[in-house]
Amino acid sequence: DSTRKAAVAAVTACAEYADKKGVKLLLEPVNRYETNWINSVNDGLQLIEEIGNPALQLLPDTYHMNIESRDMLASLSAVSKHIGYMHFSDSNRLAPGQGHIHFPAVLKTLIEDGYEGTITSEILPLPSDLEAMQQAAGYLRALLNDWNVVGRAA
Repeated sequence: DSTRKAAVAAVTACAEYADKKGVKLLLEPVNRYETNWINSVNDGLQLIEEIGNPALQLLPDTYHMNIESRDMLASLSAVSKHIGYMHFSDSNRLAPGQGHIHFPAVLKTLIEDGYEGTITSEILPLPSDLEAMQQAAGYLRALLNDWNVVGRAA
């Protein structure tokens, strides 16, 4: 339809501009409760392949993937070559380790698939901004330390 064509044209133009500037344009698939377009990383991959510009990359977010992916690890592997940035947020949108997502397995999948980019958290500021940042930083630090010491995620 015309709305989709206009959106694809806009993203294409943005990707071309990003490419000329030597920067990435990141596409974050967002779950169906927040938007009706590009809900899964597979949807994002289809758009990236349609546009065909290497400046356009995926920004998977584990919170959204928890809702939209039947198998988060398989979905990450399927799009791994197109990931430009990664969000670790738990199933309840709190800091990693506060919900039920198994982040050691997510990290293992990313590393085994060759991802060497940035991982951050996009989380709710609960119980407070500072405590949420401390929870996320502490969990991610421990996760990476465990990986570096053991050489694998449990």
